[in-house]
Amino acid sequence: MSISTESINGEITADTDVLWLTCANLDPSEEFGKKVVDADTLGNRNKIEEMELELKEVKEELKDIKKELKGMKELEEELKQYKEESKNTNELFGKRLEQMEEWKRITKLELENKELRAELAHQKQLNACKCMTVEEVLDMHKLKQQQNQKEKINFVLGRRAKTDELERKQKADQIEHRAKIDEMEAKVTLEHQKLVEDHKALHTNKEEYQNKQQQNQEENEKLKNLMEEMKLKQQQHQKEINDKIGWLNKDQEQCVSIDQFSRVETAISDLEQKQKNDQEELLRKMDESLKSVQSMVISELKQQNLELQSDQKALLQRLNALEQKQTAYAEQQNQFNERDEKLNNILGQFIEEQNKNHKKMDELGNNSKKELEKGMNQLKGELSAKMEQYQKQQQLNIHVKLEQYQNKQQQTIIDLQQTIAVLNDKINGKDADAPNNSTTNHVRIESTHASNNSTTNQFVGIQQQAPNANEHHQLRRLLMRRKYVPPPRDAYVSPWGE
Repeated sequence: MSISTESINGEITADTDVLWLTCANLDPSEEFGKKVVDADTLGNRNKIEEMELELKEVKEELKDIKKELKGMKELEEELKQYKEESKNTNELFGKRLEQMEEWKRITKLELENKELRAELAHQKQLNACKCMTVEEVLDMHKLKQQQNQKEKINFVLGRRAKTDELERKQKADQIEHRAKIDEMEAKVTLEHQKLVEDHKALHTNKEEYQNKQQQNQEENEKLKNLMEEMKLKQQQHQKEINDKIGWLNKDQEQCVSIDQFSRVETAISDLEQKQKNDQEELLRKMDESLKSVQSMVISELKQQNLELQSDQKALLQRLNALEQKQTAYAEQQNQFNERDEKLNNILGQFIEEQNKNHKKMDELGNNSKKELEKGMNQLKGELSAKMEQYQKQQQLNIHVKLEQYQNKQQQTIIDLQQTIAVLNDKINGKDADAPNNSTTNHVRIESTHASNNSTTNQFVGIQQQAPNANEHHQLRRLLMRRKYVPPPRDAYVSPWGE
């Protein structure tokens, strides 16, 4: 058959136009990137949903285990109740046995009393019926014996019937209790076996999970190597595609025959299949890598939680140590107050001795009084000097101790703030903002230092003012306690300049 050149040329031009459009619209790098992103998002969503489903299943299993444990507790409580009931039944059985023994004793006593009464009545009858014949007496005796035997037989039969009924009831109760206890024990053993099996299953699941984690880690390492290889292959493949596309662009105008067009189509189809295969392999490997990465992230989060818990415990311990130090400082302050009280007592004793000395001075005379006044003035000067030295030493010691305590507190506060900043950085993942945090911590430390200095200055001012208040108080006590009898004006000159 002959084919027209116009039709052939028209078909070739149309096909070449379509081919040009397809080749122009390919842009394989962009399309491949879009497909990979879509596949990644879909794979992540599917994996997240699978993880959520697994978590839900684990929670449901835990709920079932909790329910089973509650059932076990209820069964244990029921067993305890049955045991208590069995104890109560045994106690009742013992009490009933004791009652039976008491009844037997009572019946024996009653029989003995009846026999004694019968003997007494028989003796009375014998005494009353001595005049009766021997045959009549024997008949009466036989009748009485028969009556007594009938009464005894009836009494014994009634007692036996009662004891038989009680024994039957007790046996029936014991059988019922034993059956219930056996049922409960069987239930408990079955549930215990179930719990043991569940525990074993959980243990095996944990081991499998750990093995899977190890396998995932190994696969991650393999995937890294594969990803590098795939990147190299992709680069080579893209180079080949670009070369082929350039070749197609150059040879589009030269494609005249149908055979060449078919070859181009086959080449394009081969390239598309290769791209599809490569994309599928990449998606599969990306899915596997995502699984391994998720497992690694979960394990790292668990480790971070454990580290945070340990850090919180350390912080609590440090806070407890600070509280202990504060209590020790309060005890030291109490000791200082006790020392001040002792000094006040010493001063009071000294004032009393002064009053006594004044009395002695009044009794002695002017000469002895002058000598005593000189001695007293000397003693006052010495005591005042000693008191000033003691107060200065106390103030110095207090100031030194306060500075030491403030330095310790500042160091502990700095350490705590640093640890808190590190924890906040770990929790929020703000490692890049470390310099900002350091500046804020420096500002906080300076503010705390200023506040501590202000408190120390206030405390020192109070301690400096305290001796003046104590002196006023002591002078007031001197004036209140002093019972001064003035001597004659001509014979005595007071040491106070009055």
